[in-house]
Amino acid sequence: MPFRLPRVINPSRIAVLFLVLLSLPSLAEELVPAETVGVSAERLQRVDALSQRYVGEGRVAGMVTLVSRHGKRVQARAEGALGLDNPLPMQMDTLFRIYSMTKAVTAVAALMLYEEGRFHLDDPVEQFLPSLAGLQVEDEGGLRAATTPMTMHHLFTHMAGFSYGYGDAAHTAQIRALDLAGSPDTATYIERLSKLPLKHDPGLGWAYGFSTDVLGAVVEALSGQRLGVFMAERIFTPLGMT
Repeated sequence: MPFRLPRVINPSRIAVLFLVLLSLPSLAEELVPAETVGVSAERLQRVDALSQRYVGEGRVAGMVTLVSRHGKRVQARAEGALGLDNPLPMQMDTLFRIYSMTKAVTAVAALMLYEEGRFHLDDPVEQFLPSLAGLQVEDEGGLRAATTPMTMHHLFTHMAGFSYGYGDAAHTAQIRALDLAGSPDTATYIERLSKLPLKHDPGLGWAYGFSTDVLGAVVEALSGQRLGVFMAERIFTPLGMT
């Protein structure tokens, strides 16, 4: 049976967002009682307890949490310090490097196109990026053709076979040799990435890697826009994000 996502998200489910916060005027917004917007005060206490526990156990130096529903903020808290080697207290307007949180935004961009019917989750990726046809898989020191097609579902779930090579010196060396970061454009990036062997057949394993990069390339291919332009027009500007 083809894999499908539900087209409607149940509005009663509250998404608790751990946000990378910028110094915006909205930081001064007053909190409203949780129950007035249908949020459980007891569950909010769990958020506070979690952040306190993570900081207390030394799992993170500090964190900022925020919960909002229907445009009303019901929880906002800064916990801990700026860093393990920086004892200054965490602030609500502390700036963070967002690193792989860009993956979530890229996934949102792709899901917007999914909602528009531009692709199905079981569509082969090579349908949109022909350079990724005929990928090779590492197998007992050698290479062989992939036995399963790479689908859009695999990109969303990090089951495509792409890996960053953590803990694998040989794979990491291959990545460096491809000079992906030095690619002048997306087409070149994907062409170079197509030469990187997969760690496993698509759909038959999980590896944290370049899947979301490929997802972003699909967004560009389907929309005809650069990924940054698409995000600005369809996500950031409508949400008032800068």
